[in-house]
Amino acid sequence: MKNSDNNKRIPLNIPYLKGGEKKYILECIKSNWVSSVGPFVQEFEKKFSSYLECNYAVACSSGTAALHLALLSTGIKKNDLVLVSDLTFIASVNVIRYVNAEPILIDASQNSWQIDVKILENFLEQNCYLNGKYCYLKKNKKRVFAVLAVHILGYAANISKIKFLCKKFKLKLIEDAAESLGAKYNSKYIGTFGEAGCFSFNGNKTITTGSGGMLVTNSKNIARLAKHLSQQAKSNNNQLSHNMIGYNYRMSNIHAALGLAQLKELNQILKKKKSIASFYYKNLVLYKDISFAEHYKNTISSNWLITININTKKIKLKLDEIVNKLLFKGITTRKLWQPMHLSEPHKKSKYITTNNVSNALYKTCLSLPSSASLSKSDQIKVINTFKKVISLNEKS
Repeated sequence: MKNSDNNKRIPLNIPYLKGGEKKYILECIKSNWVSSVGPFVQEFEKKFSSYLECNYAVACSSGTAALHLALLSTGIKKNDLVLVSDLTFIASVNVIRYVNAEPILIDASQNSWQIDVKILENFLEQNCYLNGKYCYLKKNKKRVFAVLAVHILGYAANISKIKFLCKKFKLKLIEDAAESLGAKYNSKYIGTFGEAGCFSFNGNKTITTGSGGMLVTNSKNIARLAKHLSQQAKSNNNQLSHNMIGYNYRMSNIHAALGLAQLKELNQILKKKKSIASFYYKNLVLYKDISFAEHYKNTISSNWLITININTKKIKLKLDEIVNKLLFKGITTRKLWQPMHLSEPHKKSKYITTNNVSNALYKTCLSLPSSASLSKSDQIKVINTFKKVISLNEKS
């Protein structure tokens, strides 16, 4: 669809590149270390783990690769069960299938839009039992291995409650923090609460390496195994022999060089995104047909994608119509992901819900332009155009 005028299009969420990246990449090229071997990978891992105040980081080719390695390195087995967010990008659930395990999809919370911990707790209490050091499903005695908690949109899930439940039911906790780099709970970084946390550096994420991801952990054994598997499980004494089924999940030196430059900008990016989120909230919170996700107590968001919930029935416009009308005006927005229980690959998975909240949010939530480089004038244009498109009425 073409713009209605000649103005530039306002993108959804683009990289924040300030020039320092060129220096690192040129240094990488001059050294001739551009592939999976080179000093920038280790340096990026070291500085990333230091930033998050955790012990180890393993650089990967993608966030999906990091999730796959997290499951493998924490000991998942064929036919194990993993409790996972229903409202998420599909990679969070795909990786469970990669290891021949089964996802159990947990609906979203009405208020936070994150995984609903009440539904999670009720399911564990009513349908599972402990035997020795493991948890099992009563119905078929399959092992319930882990909770894969996804922190969506930059907000933190109720990680204290999730961690409590994992400890109570002897489950591994794996965090998908792909969208929540920089988010915190009680001053501790999201992604560092479980056995492993996973991040993405795709082009639309808070910082980018072009493509890439990171697994973080406080366990030396998990870090060592994840690194080993990411390098085709090469034996230490012979680069051409292998002792396990491994994967080509390494991050290249040139991607790591970009990541190092981006990491230097992370605090500035988070500051800018916080300002953008505050301005949206200030200008839209007074309208009765708009609502925002509630943050859990003692959490700080990374504000990855500022997203609103629109009362589409009241304004008598479907979400797709709003998206298209804004795009015609040069403004790029995005719906949430199709809930996993509706997706073709996972629609036969067990889905635990009370009110099908993820379905409702899918039909009414819209992510607004959230680039760290978004100018105040462009943000004002987004807000004013959005108001006109849906004819907002202020609360009385």
